[in-house]
Amino acid sequence: MTRQRDIPSNQYRSTGQVNLTLPKSPGNSITHYEVRGAARLNDAYGPVAGVAGFGTLPMFTVPNGGDFRSKAIQMRRLPAIEESSRGLTRAIYDPDDYATPITAAASYLPSDEVASFIRVAAFDHVSGTYLPEGPIVIIPPYDFFSTKEPIFTLTGKAPNLAIGAFPPNIPDTLPPTVLNFMLPAYSMTLSLVNLDPVGGKPIFVAFHPGMPPTVVMPGEEIGLTGAGSPEFFIASPNGNPWFTVRVAVANSA
Repeated sequence: MTRQRDIPSNQYRSTGQVNLTLPKSPGNSITHYEVRGAARLNDAYGPVAGVAGFGTLPMFTVPNGGDFRSKAIQMRRLPAIEESSRGLTRAIYDPDDYATPITAAASYLPSDEVASFIRVAAFDHVSGTYLPEGPIVIIPPYDFFSTKEPIFTLTGKAPNLAIGAFPPNIPDTLPPTVLNFMLPAYSMTLSLVNLDPVGGKPIFVAFHPGMPPTVVMPGEEIGLTGAGSPEFFIASPNGNPWFTVRVAVANSA
């Protein structure tokens, strides 16, 4: 990524271990990051623009340019990481250290066996507040990368831009406040289906910040082969249609 965004990169995933890195924020205003999570995409997005998710739950904090290891990781006395951490913020954690009871009426943090949705928020000591959470990063189950091209699946609700019906209303680009999530790896083929019935609400989709969106009409599907996309930006002009995503991702292991 060439833009300075708070997107942790999942460097390594194995049983009981997630290894995240985040570029060190320049300057002295950002003192630390809080890593937050949820078990569902809508909850990770939160109660915004009609999505009605429950929001993320705090997991741990890591100093800007520093490192963090959760309790289970510390107890395993893992060897030092060979690659350089210069210019990086690094966190290694076991999802089971933060798992909470499953509930349908609130957010919860999942165990190691299932996918999780994490976001980071930078703390600005000048203002004394956390900045808005960054994009949603999806952490797959520990055994997700056990096949050559694992299939990533996801269902969620598009946020409402409240700009009026399409056509004619379509934004030049999708704003940062839309649903923005990162795939566990680069896509190879992908499919997105607008689950609203014919006559319902369209969905706007882009695959890079600053790009004009394409339109998926209600009841229709887009499919791409050899796409190589790492992320999605999703919204709807005047409603909250559900969508489902299927992506074959590249396994470099």
